[in-house]
Amino acid sequence: MKFWSHSKELPGQVALSLQKTIKMYPAVGWVRGNAVATSDNLQEINELRKENERLKHTLGKISDTPKIEGLVGLDDVFEIHFAFEERIHTSYFEKEISIAETWSEIFKSIAFDLLGNPSESDVRRLMVKYFGEKYELPARNRAMANEDFRTIATQLELLGLIKRVNAKTTAGGTAIFWNETPVGRNQKFLTRALSVKVGSE
Repeated sequence: MKFWSHSKELPGQVALSLQKTIKMYPAVGWVRGNAVATSDNLQEINELRKENERLKHTLGKISDTPKIEGLVGLDDVFEIHFAFEERIHTSYFEKEISIAETWSEIFKSIAFDLLGNPSESDVRRLMVKYFGEKYELPARNRAMANEDFRTIATQLELLGLIKRVNAKTTAGGTAIFWNETPVGRNQKFLTRALSVKVGSE
């Protein structure tokens, strides 16, 4: 308790006492005027809370998605069949060959071209070119077996590495295009990182 002799002392005494009381007995009510939540602030907080709940719900649904039993892994091997024409002397002869590649290597063959959303026919051409050059196969009429390519497309999509969408072409028709997924993007960068590491050793 403080005493005063003249009324002019009151403003100073009140200010000091009030500040001391705020420090000694902090309470919810002791806030600055500019710190009080406005209706806009409260609405924004409420919207963020709702968005948070929606994201939690979506994440829960993703986590509850059943896994596909028997799905191959990236280190598993798949046999791809190729056909081409090889020149012997002055004639060309049809030949076939099969190569065994991991799913990781198969994805790598087109991973760095997915950013441009290539059509399925372009993807197939890129794969044939990649493995043709890797195994030095003759370029004349070089092709991949239809069934093998369909299996590859299905498997890569099941692994979450790509997404195939049916969209319009610039010519006005429709075609299937391959899009990069977050999982595929991570695998692509992992592949690049491993390649750099191996090359530096």
